[in-house]
Amino acid sequence: MHSTPLLLIHPIGVGLSRQFWHRFCSAWYQSGCTNPIYNPDLLGCGESEMPHIAYTPADWAAQLQHFLQTVIQKPVTLVVQGALLPVALELVQLQTQPNLIQKVALHNESMIEE
Repeated sequence: MHSTPLLLIHPIGVGLSRQFWHRFCSAWYQSGCTNPIYNPDLLGCGESEMPHIAYTPADWAAQLQHFLQTVIQKPVTLVVQGALLPVALELVQLQTQPNLIQKVALHNESMIEE
């Protein structure tokens, strides 16, 4: 039996990237969880292309929908940092058949101790 993959959505801001989730991923696997984790950089962040345009939640949701359909290709638990809830909501609205979002979880970084 395969466990449901996690798709992580990092917050947006200067210098933020998928590295935001480093402690979360370490704690997740150290606790014995084996779910695959997908942790892409959103457009304009980290190692992604960085054209000088303003992205919207709809842009990031479209990027993640494409990632779901072409890379993951199965239902995920979407883990989103609270400030990016609008992106998660946009992504949920993009779901048709099959629905690739099984659950949505809001993450509070203070939940993980150093």
